[in-house]
Amino acid sequence: MCDYRNALGAAPGAWTALCAKQVKEVIAIVPAELDPEVVKLENVIHMQNKIEDCIPNLIEQNLLCDLITCDINKHPKAVWKTVVANLSKP
Repeated sequence: MCDYRNALGAAPGAWTALCAKQVKEVIAIVPAELDPEVVKLENVIHMQNKIEDCIPNLIEQNLLCDLITCDINKHPKAVWKTVVANLSKP
């Protein structure tokens, strides 16, 4: 089991809530609002922004993850170039 997960394209939050039951911390990254019940979960951090704008902050704060859950509405190759290569632990 992994400890930390980034949930990309996380709104409204069903996947985020499910992930929160399985890991120590979930960083939900999406410009939209999350369901208020999901926001209340102690191990969920909501970064309300586009992933492209969050990457520098995630790296600076060493918030890299063990697993990325992606529900972004983009072609997988575009997601890989933008996200996975920058957020995965070495």
